[in-house]
Amino acid sequence: RSCREYYHEIPVQLPERNERSVAVTGGWSTAFTKRAVTGRDKSVLLKEALSHTVWNVQAELATGKLSARLQGFYGADERGGSFDLSREIKRMGEGMSYGIAMHLAATHAEWLPTERNAALTTGTAYRASIGPSIMIKGLTASSQLGIYTDGRETLQEVSTFVSLNGGLTEVRNPVTVTLEKTFAFGGEPMIPRRRDQLERLTLGLDLVRNFALRIGMTTHRSSWPTQDGTSDLRASEVYYTVGGQYTLSW
Repeated sequence: RSCREYYHEIPVQLPERNERSVAVTGGWSTAFTKRAVTGRDKSVLLKEALSHTVWNVQAELATGKLSARLQGFYGADERGGSFDLSREIKRMGEGMSYGIAMHLAATHAEWLPTERNAALTTGTAYRASIGPSIMIKGLTASSQLGIYTDGRETLQEVSTFVSLNGGLTEVRNPVTVTLEKTFAFGGEPMIPRRRDQLERLTLGLDLVRNFALRIGMTTHRSSWPTQDGTSDLRASEVYYTVGGQYTLSW
């Protein structure tokens, strides 16, 4: 009686640990937009559907204790930018921590029919908020409280932000996602009639090395009480974007 030993080597490829912490992205998109403004008795002040080009740029930093993102966009009649910063306070476990986050943003829109109603404005709107955040390398989620102002009045704001950059996560993946949801309100003590609501989702999917398909959806709704206080002006903007983006990371 004898014993024989057999063995065979099976190669296993382990995921590469991602040491990258900085990503810079630039791109363009075609935006398909629907806009409407209604006044007293639902009279139509503006209704249009159009397509136009939007240029985008973004720079992002993700380290063990700090996450930051600077982004901007430029279109024919609307442009803006934002800055997000999240700082670790305490580590919760392997790769995860919680901290505090800050959001600053400015948007300039020129499409509102201001010549037909004095309550509307084409000035720049500013947002500033702060709140707790959860951080994993390449991923940040935060709920915040802050203020919104359009130069005429200042509103309270609640917001939620989620950002995932697959190129900066511990193991790289081909997806980047940005989700933003804000709601600003004020002007009345009990039932605020001055409101501004923004929801934005942007998705990037890598097609080849460093180049990705960029798609997005944005809804923006605002309301202003009229001077006599009997009705509200309402504006809505919905647009879908399709384009591409190129990323460099290190």
